[in-house]
Amino acid sequence: MTFLPTTQSKRRETMNEEHNTRLSATVDRLLSESNERLQQHLKERMQTLEEKNQLTQELEKIQKLLEQVQSEKSHLIEELAQTRRELIALSKQESRFVQIA
Repeated sequence: MTFLPTTQSKRRETMNEEHNTRLSATVDRLLSESNERLQQHLKERMQTLEEKNQLTQELEKIQKLLEQVQSEKSHLIEELAQTRRELIALSKQESRFVQIA
């Protein structure tokens, strides 16, 4: 009768090993799938970050250009005002010369 429990014990051990092998394969497969998803997500995040950096650089360039244009506009407005003042002064001088002559 000792033979029977040993055979059952070996059979149970074999079944446990097979079960452990299947579980291990399942865990490996799930870990691999999870890793693939994480890698894809990381790749997408990196691409998004790169796009954001490019847009930030472009925005900085545009802001710098806008500041230059606004500065030039202010300078031109001041020049225009100065030219108008000079024209008014010349116009007044011309009126005086016309009255004298």
